[in-house]
Amino acid sequence: MIKQIMISAILVLLVATKGDAAVAAGDNTETAGALCEILALGGGRSLLAQAKASYDGAHHEILDLNMSLAGENWRSVFEESGKKGTYPAAKPQRYETIKDWDTKWKEWSKTAQRLKDADGIQQKLKDHKLHSRTVQHLAVAKKAVLQLADEQSKLAAELQRIEDTKKILTNDQLKAKINTALYGEDVDTENTLTPTKVFDATTSSDRKGNCDGTAKGNKVKTVMAALVCLCAEDSSNGLDGACSKQLTLTNQWTSNSQPSNVLMQELRKLCPKSAPKTLTADRLAGIISNIKAHFIGVPTATVLGKLDTGADCSGSANSGLCLKYTDVHLGSTNTVDDISWIAALNQIVSDIKSHEETVAAADNIGRKLAANTEKAGAFIASIEQCLRS
Repeated sequence: MIKQIMISAILVLLVATKGDAAVAAGDNTETAGALCEILALGGGRSLLAQAKASYDGAHHEILDLNMSLAGENWRSVFEESGKKGTYPAAKPQRYETIKDWDTKWKEWSKTAQRLKDADGIQQKLKDHKLHSRTVQHLAVAKKAVLQLADEQSKLAAELQRIEDTKKILTNDQLKAKINTALYGEDVDTENTLTPTKVFDATTSSDRKGNCDGTAKGNKVKTVMAALVCLCAEDSSNGLDGACSKQLTLTNQWTSNSQPSNVLMQELRKLCPKSAPKTLTADRLAGIISNIKAHFIGVPTATVLGKLDTGADCSGSANSGLCLKYTDVHLGSTNTVDDISWIAALNQIVSDIKSHEETVAAADNIGRKLAANTEKAGAFIASIEQCLRS
């Protein structure tokens, strides 16, 4: 009997404790961890795979050899008359009637500039052991190299077209995109965040107004803002430790204004330090999918974080530390992907995918350019072999 009374007393105590704190310390730990996985991508820690080389060397070698075999008279066509060492990028007026040169002149002019003069031509021929060959041998070499040079020019033009699409991103460009999705701007340092960039510039009168709203109208515009709504202790009946039982918060959010940088820096301590790492479209899509799995549907909204007995994400222990989207539910056409900061991350996935496809195309052309250079070398070597035999 005494044992049963003790068990009943413990159960009553547990129920009473739960009633005193509908949202308990640590309730948002897993969701905060998913947000931290996204925040780990910022600050220049995400790197992109780039094209393996510029391939200019392979491209130029064929064109330089082709012009060298054509001779000094041909090279001098591209040097401006009376201005030695000047090679106009645009086709001069005197060649206006030769329409076939329109798309080729710029590349030819660059080739002539690399060779510079007759000495440059002779040096290129020496490099390929062609400087002492007979006219007949040079004619054979010229015909073969000319064909390869024409193919190289077409490949180079396609490579330039690919580069002109601007779909290949630098790591700095990726950093700017990610930082903007995380913090509302491309911050110089994550140690200084701008509250009016992290959240919407116009604050609401309370936490509910800052953390509840529509997919596009919610004042939470960034990943950092989402972390604030889930984890920050509110200055009015707030809960400390919603995202970690180990981290004691010393700063509170007076939620009729944006959170201070000091408060946000304290919340950043929830996220482990991470090293730079290659980011692929598939990897980022997986990270986004993980955070989306933490959204929970309620009859007339979708919630991220803990919403218990209250109807709003007010920040109090007897209501909820969360994000609430009032137009994302089964009766709406909106989905989680329409939420502003999720949509921004999805756009980065699309940008990285375009980058990866474009890099693959550039690498494919580069391999063809390099292969043509090897063909030219092999052909010239075969001429040398014939001369020795």
